[in-house]
Amino acid sequence: MKKYGILIPALNPDQKLIKLVHELLNNMINFDALVLVDDGSAVTNQAVFKELEEIGDQRIHVLHHQHNQGKGAALKNGFRYIRNYFPEIEGIATMDSDGQHTVGALSSCMEKFEENPTDLIIGVRKFTNEIPARSQFGNVLTSKLVKLLTHQNISDTQTGLRIIPHQYVD
Repeated sequence: MKKYGILIPALNPDQKLIKLVHELLNNMINFDALVLVDDGSAVTNQAVFKELEEIGDQRIHVLHHQHNQGKGAALKNGFRYIRNYFPEIEGIATMDSDGQHTVGALSSCMEKFEENPTDLIIGVRKFTNEIPARSQFGNVLTSKLVKLLTHQNISDTQTGLRIIPHQYVD
């Protein structure tokens, strides 16, 4: 079994993040570190991070940005933290803080990573009519661009659910 870290960037999260963390802790998902990056959330949302820190599980690590730096910067900061403090981790799973990714979907991605530990594993969301047309259009457009550039058919380029081999973040 591979060693995993889970990285969740968050800006102004709500109870969905707390629920997700509890599900991760209670569903026998094998991971060594859960890094949550507060990307400059409002004072009113700090209670969410405080509650997560008070869970008392040594695998939970909360990093704070003083101001919003963007999701990319939050991910880079989390990757750097995992690389520096958990060099034994082989795969870093990323998830969104809004609860759109399930623990079951993460588990499926982990199974794929176990079989292909040097591959980038990308989770795919199921789109419904509840997704705004603009978002669906953007995803279709970027999927076609990725196919053109990489010759890979990736149906959901915008998903936040991925497992990234550690060597990709070095």
